[in-house]
Amino acid sequence: MIIDLWLTISVPWYIWSFFKLITPFIDPLTREKLKFNEDMASHVPREQLLKANGGDVEFEYDHEVYWSAFVKFAANRRAEYEARWEKGGKRIGEHEDYLRGGTDQSLAQLESGAVDVAKNVATEEEKVNTAANSATN
Repeated sequence: MIIDLWLTISVPWYIWSFFKLITPFIDPLTREKLKFNEDMASHVPREQLLKANGGDVEFEYDHEVYWSAFVKFAANRRAEYEARWEKGGKRIGEHEDYLRGGTDQSLAQLESGAVDVAKNVATEEEKVNTAANSATN
C-alpha cells in the first residue's frame, strides 16, 4: 500500500513530541507526506469535511438508521462472497481477490486453464515429434 499523504488532526502534545524526536530518522520523502494539525480544507474539499474539521457537512449519527443499513450491506456482501466461494468449488485456500469480486480467477479456473495449457503443449510436442519422425524416414 502506498500512502501519498497522511493527515492527522488534534494531535496530543506527547505524540507531537514523539514525532519531533523521530522526524530526523524518517526518510525525507516519507516526512513530506506526514501532515499534523494542518488545515484539512487545503487537502479535502470543504463539502466533504465535517464542520468540526473546517468543512460544510453537518452530520449527526443516528444508530437506528445507519446500523440497520450497515447490517443489510454486510449481509449482502457476505451472500455475494459465499456465492462466489460456492461457484469456485467451495475450496479452502481460494483466492481472496476472487472471493471479493476482484479480477483474479478462482483456483478451479486457474487449474482448468493449466490443464488446457498442458494439453496444448502435449499436442504441440506430438506434432513436432511426428514431423521429426517423418523427416527422418
